[in-house]
Amino acid sequence: MARRAEATDPSQDEPQPQPAQLAQIYAEANMILPGLLSLLGLQVISTLNDVFLKQLGPVEHVLHLVAFVLLAVGLALVVTPAAYHRQAAPHGIPAEFTRLATVFSILGLVPLMLAVSIDLYIITSLISKSVAVSAVLSGSLLALFVGLWLVYPQIVARRRRRAAEKRPPEPHR
Repeated sequence: MARRAEATDPSQDEPQPQPAQLAQIYAEANMILPGLLSLLGLQVISTLNDVFLKQLGPVEHVLHLVAFVLLAVGLALVVTPAAYHRQAAPHGIPAEFTRLATVFSILGLVPLMLAVSIDLYIITSLISKSVAVSAVLSGSLLALFVGLWLVYPQIVARRRRRAAEKRPPEPHR
């Protein structure tokens, strides 16, 4: 039960000083970037493979291109806060930076989840030769991504806000 209480405890989301926020933003980006770059590299290399050239049809080739573009867009969105910070405010942390970084990080997840789901569709269609199986698996993966990356965090945030509203105000010292 203690774990459940911690997940909705509003004190777990206390405001941090800006340098700590910046460190957290960069740490999160550093976790995402290697995976994105690896996926982009695999996308390029796979086009040189005989299986890609001979066994995939024109639809799968177009889907592969769409997935590549989506990964590139996701990479651009995830890297934008660092590029912005280094150029627009290299000696400080603007007040709007944390919000900007948060928005771009969340936006970057959308093309990433779409690209990986499309790639799963291509791989599954190659293996199963079934559009239905491919669509169900890739759609299920997309639903999982949406649930874990977008819906679940909003549910937790809503619970934290409600718990904070119910908590009596702390007395002033």
